[in-house]
Amino acid sequence: MHHRPSVFVLALLGVGLVSLGSGAGIASAQDAPCVDFAEHPRVRHLLDVQARAMAARSPVAYLARDDELMAVLYDDTAEPRILDRIAVAGWNSLADRELVFADHDPDLLLLIDPFQLQTVDIADPRELRLRSTLDWRPESTDHVWREIRDAAVADGRAYLVIRSHDVMQQIETFILRVLDLSSAEPGQVLGELELTASNPYQLELAGHHAYLRGDGLTVVDIGDAAAPVEVGHQETVPAWDSFAIADGHLHAMAEDGTFTVLDLADPAAPRPVGSTPIERFQYGEVRAPGGDLVLVWEPESVGIQLLDVSRPVAPVLGARVGDAGNDIHQ
Repeated sequence: MHHRPSVFVLALLGVGLVSLGSGAGIASAQDAPCVDFAEHPRVRHLLDVQARAMAARSPVAYLARDDELMAVLYDDTAEPRILDRIAVAGWNSLADRELVFADHDPDLLLLIDPFQLQTVDIADPRELRLRSTLDWRPESTDHVWREIRDAAVADGRAYLVIRSHDVMQQIETFILRVLDLSSAEPGQVLGELELTASNPYQLELAGHHAYLRGDGLTVVDIGDAAAPVEVGHQETVPAWDSFAIADGHLHAMAEDGTFTVLDLADPAAPRPVGSTPIERFQYGEVRAPGGDLVLVWEPESVGIQLLDVSRPVAPVLGARVGDAGNDIHQ
């Protein structure tokens, strides 16, 4: 799984979000407020609990640690209040993971990692309830090792990027596997596709298409879950660190510090339409919550760069929040 930064922190802080909602855009970096993550009491709490994954629907945030899920109320008080906590299956400390709200069930929270999918009933955040655990690790043999590179969930289905490595013949293959999550017995394989792409390790979904970042960008039509088909591939030079999709556009951060917006009018052939450099970013995780706001997170400095993408052809740098040199644990 690719690393998921704690972007919902910005919503809790309220930085720049009100003006965006009114259509005013993001203030310039010189004029915008800057919040020190380490000193803000709400963010201090996140540092203290050492959450490994987070998700939020105002005013409740869900924080997952190795073997525990907490529902935390974030209101106007100085200190967040824990509403409930439950035990969940432990995670390998080296494995990436994320929390996702299920789009096919508003009362369901999904805990995703390369080994399993756990579902939690959040109809009442004061009484969390673990519904199910699905072990979706692909089987390995004595000489063929298989692992999940990334996973995404949409429309009651899970999409897994699986790496298969034959240690005897030194052959490496990658598969996109589609699982059904909406049936009485979730986990049934609906379809598979052997990818021609080399080394895919980030997966994002948009409509009937899956986008995979590896040695270039690969586009797969997933309209028919039983028969996904590769419909496009393009080189990304320089290579991308991360990308996110929202409102018909793909937002990518490249290794050289360039932020680029691509138009998805033709889903199989994303077209670059605008870009801007972001200074001092050695690595950028992109998040696109929708609307005019995009965020790029730099894990080495815990700085979050806000960008106004209301005009995709000319993305504008907004405030840089944090940049305090502290580590937000996930």
